[in-house]
Amino acid sequence: MFNGDVEEAVRIYMGIRRDSDKLLDLRNCIRTPEFSRRSATITELECLTSDPGFYRAGMKAFFRLGCMAEETLENVLFRIIVKDTEERPITMMTTDKGVRLSPSEEMHIRFTLDISHLVPGNYSLTIILYQTDGLGTDIKLDMLKNVYCFDIVQSRGFSNNMEWVQRRWGYIYNEPIEYTID
Repeated sequence: MFNGDVEEAVRIYMGIRRDSDKLLDLRNCIRTPEFSRRSATITELECLTSDPGFYRAGMKAFFRLGCMAEETLENVLFRIIVKDTEERPITMMTTDKGVRLSPSEEMHIRFTLDISHLVPGNYSLTIILYQTDGLGTDIKLDMLKNVYCFDIVQSRGFSNNMEWVQRRWGYIYNEPIEYTID
């Protein structure tokens, strides 16, 4: 029997765990069957933030992604889908230009995720390496679901110090309304 809060129970049930390690070795992570024979592999994810897994509302996240290929691959892009604990997609970010992956040579890419508009809550990242064909269709090379879990905690003054209710107001907090009095 589990003795803890509901959100933690959901994460355990779904196989999502919060990683406080700064460096995650992803070489042997379980992939869905469609990626059992992949031409590119996401090898590691390193959190470059001082307190991995926890961010204050308004912060950005900094990472280093490791990947390699079995053959030379041109114009490899990656995208990250941010999901809530029920695996609902909240937002997606992608690179605007691709990289060249060479066989037997691990590449490391530093990147910034702008999560500054996410409201307090629990989230996970799904990372996908892909290419696009001439018609704009994506060809997935590797994908890791819920590979990194993190919390956004409310910062002082956030939303006039109100507790944010996601089911009523959503997951994205925009800048305060600007106004003038006539």
